[in-house]
Amino acid sequence: MQLDNFKDELDLFPVSNDAKELLLELRSRKVRLNKLIIYFLVSLFLEIIVLVKFKFSFYLLFQTMLSNPIFSYIFILSTAVLIYCLIEMSKVSKNLELLRLETIDKIERFCTDWTITEKSQLRDQLSNFIKTSINVNIRFKT
Repeated sequence: MQLDNFKDELDLFPVSNDAKELLLELRSRKVRLNKLIIYFLVSLFLEIIVLVKFKFSFYLLFQTMLSNPIFSYIFILSTAVLIYCLIEMSKVSKNLELLRLETIDKIERFCTDWTITEKSQLRDQLSNFIKTSINVNIRFKT
């Protein structure tokens, strides 16, 4: 979902600008995590292709790296991207989870009633919207 589309749909909910900013940041972190996962998978795929091509022989791989500098740069870059993505995915997923928990806490403070009221209906609509648009659960913590 495009950011403008997400913002437009979020504007339909009668919530404060702070709440909208919180949800936009939640979306932003989720999008960043998804991009990192894609980069990680592409790098991993490249590494696996190289290892299969060299039949998991690190000796042949090392010899090829010594004789072909372009291959060396590409392989080293792919390995660096793989490591960077692993580290960043860990950080981003932790930050996403913390923000998700903060969002749940704020929503629970806003609406703690189990009866159907305007606030509880708004909470349900927001929860459904976030779940369907960015696939993040803000209904419960576990």
